[in-house]
Amino acid sequence: MQLLSQLVAAIGEENVAEKIREKQEKYFYLLTEEAAGRIICRENGIHVEKNKKLLTSLDQLESGQRVTNVFRIAGFSEPRNFKKSDRQGVLLTINLGYAGGQCTLLIWNSDAKALLASKLNVNDCVRVTDAVVKNLNPLELNLDLLAKIELLEETQAKDTNAEGADITKIPLRNITFLPIDKITASECIHTRGVLANVGEIKTFQTKDREGKLRRGVIKSETTQIPLVCWGEYAELLTSEANGKELVIVDAKAKINKLSNAIEVHTGSNTRIVLNEIPQLEIANKKISELKEGENTTIYVTLEELKEVKTINLCEKCFTSIKGENCQCGGKAKHTVVAEAVLADESGKLTCTFFDTRALQLLEMKSIAPDVAQIVTQLKQTQLKNRKLTLKITTKQNNYLNALTANCKQIV
Repeated sequence: MQLLSQLVAAIGEENVAEKIREKQEKYFYLLTEEAAGRIICRENGIHVEKNKKLLTSLDQLESGQRVTNVFRIAGFSEPRNFKKSDRQGVLLTINLGYAGGQCTLLIWNSDAKALLASKLNVNDCVRVTDAVVKNLNPLELNLDLLAKIELLEETQAKDTNAEGADITKIPLRNITFLPIDKITASECIHTRGVLANVGEIKTFQTKDREGKLRRGVIKSETTQIPLVCWGEYAELLTSEANGKELVIVDAKAKINKLSNAIEVHTGSNTRIVLNEIPQLEIANKKISELKEGENTTIYVTLEELKEVKTINLCEKCFTSIKGENCQCGGKAKHTVVAEAVLADESGKLTCTFFDTRALQLLEMKSIAPDVAQIVTQLKQTQLKNRKLTLKITTKQNNYLNALTANCKQIV
């Protein structure tokens, strides 16, 4: 073997076997002799030529053989902590689909933690390179230090068809994401929302191991639901993840016996992916389609800026008050209010902008009470026909006998 010849020439024949054994012991014998030899070569600056990896036929495999092929992720198993000798480790198992069936891929320690924090999810296509066949029936592959797994775009995956991996024959799982307000008790649900209120991690002791859990909340535009993460996902979802989009597949929805409320729990097959920018499914409606009490997004033109004014709002009950103190005990807050007529091809809508949203619309940092009327006159021309994307809440105005809206966000 070229690899052994290079090692013998570099460090001597007597040292090769000893070095390989030491390296295997260090990694709990998860490395083959070849894998250990390649690491030793790398540590000693010995260059080993890498052949182009062709896809391996999965029909006739042998134990210990290295496999390179394209798969589709069918599911995840709960990460497992283990202790061997004086070391602790993590094992993550992924179920992979291929044209002829399914297999499992074992991923260890730092690779497991890196994959948990990655964007890989169910139905993604991946290329697994140099995984070792650990068991044949059922087929089980081991991702050691020389092997790797990488995401493939669908177009890249289809390009491998000429190499023998027909990705179109690998079945896709039907994943339907439930809106948060539609979640009921179930052994398997998929949902998405914005992560919030992530609490401190808590540990507990069972008979044979230490457990971890962490609580948080998944939010949508209109509601929220408690989230309970166990094990490695309790480590992953720290307070730094607040505000990120959370995509959760194969979770459980349970009823909390104390609060009688529905909670989402991670389970033995759960997969969680965090995205930096929340991308919630938000309905977009025409003005003529709006009804009372809706939270939605509209794309409109500002037809007329009707009025800009300043009022005192109670910080506690949010009602308009005169003076500095409210009957409820709250203090007055100087608040800018702008009222505008919005339009699209289906109709018109009067919308009110409060506080920071009013200032954002007017493109101003602050407005004193005595200049509000002047601001109205100046901005009427500047803002006329301005295109806006707004998140709004609708309500029925009994005085005007018409549907109106409050702006929640200028997108």
